[in-house]
Amino acid sequence: MITGKHSVQAVLAGLGGLLVLLGGLVLYEQITGSPRWPPIDLAGNEFRLMNRYAKTSEDGLEPRDPGQEHIVLASLRGVPAERYGRIGLDISGLLDPEQSVTLIWSSTALPGKDQTRPLSAAERKAGLVDLREDQAWVGGIQALGLSIDGPSHETLAVKRLTLRPEPPTWRETLESRFAQWRQLGPWQDSSINLYRSSREFAAPSPAATAAIWVTLSGLLYLLISRRFAMPASASALAAFVLLGWLALDVRWQLELGARLGATYARFAILEPSERLGVAPDKDLRDAADGFRAQLPPEPARIFLISADPQGYRAARLGYHLIPHRVYRGMTELPSSAQARPGDFILLLGPTQEMRYDRERAMLSDPSHTLPAELIAVAPGVGGLFRVQGETAS
Repeated sequence: MITGKHSVQAVLAGLGGLLVLLGGLVLYEQITGSPRWPPIDLAGNEFRLMNRYAKTSEDGLEPRDPGQEHIVLASLRGVPAERYGRIGLDISGLLDPEQSVTLIWSSTALPGKDQTRPLSAAERKAGLVDLREDQAWVGGIQALGLSIDGPSHETLAVKRLTLRPEPPTWRETLESRFAQWRQLGPWQDSSINLYRSSREFAAPSPAATAAIWVTLSGLLYLLISRRFAMPASASALAAFVLLGWLALDVRWQLELGARLGATYARFAILEPSERLGVAPDKDLRDAADGFRAQLPPEPARIFLISADPQGYRAARLGYHLIPHRVYRGMTELPSSAQARPGDFILLLGPTQEMRYDRERAMLSDPSHTLPAELIAVAPGVGGLFRVQGETAS
């Protein structure tokens, strides 16, 4: 039972745990950056020399005419300038004082004219250019490069340019975290109880976040109880666990409700026969119909080989082939002790190291070789083989 004093301590501990958690998340993204805005690396082989010939080596792009002006450019897809305000330079041969080095870029906000920024000796030595205060560094950056003019006593090699993102503000971090909890995704090829966090959000996931809050709140509650010389209440600690679980369960129920609504909107107005035509496994059902036409009327043994044997596509294809006996859970060919003449091999999707010799009618992988005839192919799904004669190995 939680008494009045224990209730106050529990509330303070819960709020304190929440503040510590949010502060930790902000600090975490300040250090690691946001997955929505990763650094953009432009390797030397992504640049092209605009006015001279060059060669590509392990060191990057090397102009062939040292001492002449060289302009190298790389294309970008509207990189937001306000997010990427610093550029790291990994270029050898830029420290000669007689050289003139200028950064060049084009922007959607200032079309029709390339923007330039001469680089100081300090920037070239540090390998870092800060454009956050440059008024021409705006809009979406579509191309980025350098103009290098003058002699170089070293081999001039453009190895890499890196656009470094600004760390997210505390407000952006908090908005991202709340958006992660509000994001309701579609059905996935897995159990409805499994939650997969989107890659656009940084770790930890909502489940891990709830666990961290429960742990922090429990520790703070124990510290507060000890500070005021009061025995800790097991009910208060259990309440933290219950609140964390309820938060996750409410989110889960909202997501299930959103998925149900999307499913209803997609299928409810259709006739049963029409629903099959818009189902997510339509290609598998059509492939199964084609395979079934090549199978005997009585149930046959089919070994289904897949890179993801326990995944959704393997399970659905096996379902559509009922009443045939489909054996899933295999990533390689069955052995000679398993496969018999008259059995069937069904390869689903791309499978690594699987080879078929049409002339010899042999299907093989690194472990086994089977005499097999290709009898049906479903583009985008896989192929069906009939085991022939005696197995080779």
